Amino acid sequence: MARSDLPTPTPIPEIQGQTLQPKSFKQVFDAVRLHLSARAAEDSQNLARDLSRWMDGLLVLVLRESENAYFAAHAQPQHRLVLCAVGGYGREELFPFSDIDLLFIFPTKPNRYVETVIEKFLYRLWDFGLVIGHSVRTLDQCVQIAKEDVSVATALLDCRFLAGDENLVKKLMERLYAEVFS
Repeated sequence: MARSDLPTPTPIPEIQGQTLQPKSFKQVFDAVRLHLSARAAEDSQNLARDLSRWMDGLLVLVLRESENAYFAAHAQPQHRLVLCAVGGYGREELFPFSDIDLLFIFPTKPNRYVETVIEKFLYRLWDFGLVIGHSVRTLDQCVQIAKEDVSVATALLDCRFLAGDENLVKKLMERLYAEVFS
């Protein structure tokens, strides 16, 4: 059973509609990096935005694969999950060879769905050779940690929704502005 609430990813012609294999993905990603890097000297701002958007599409595609693998063996859960870009990647400032900072948010304590999908998702990205910085937190944990750590609060200012339950991101931002940034 496929999830229907995930947005359609930005088309990635080189990999769209194909099962992503680490070797073939690495070749595609290296080619994309090389192509975009050649433009870096003349247009670095658009380079970062274009690479960020390309990565957005890839991450949504891999999240869909991870969720669909879970749904093939389990009923659709009541639990919700959100994938967000944070930090420089959240600002769409992803440069070739930068790490990719991600935040997974869910409303309450994690269940089997959350743990399984995130694990499969991250292993897939690591197999591709990507450097991933990630946090897995409840809504309450995000707010509490932002109150205690200014670097986390700053990174959350650049939180950008990628996939999942967009209402959780809206709730997070409302709480951050009411409880942390006010």
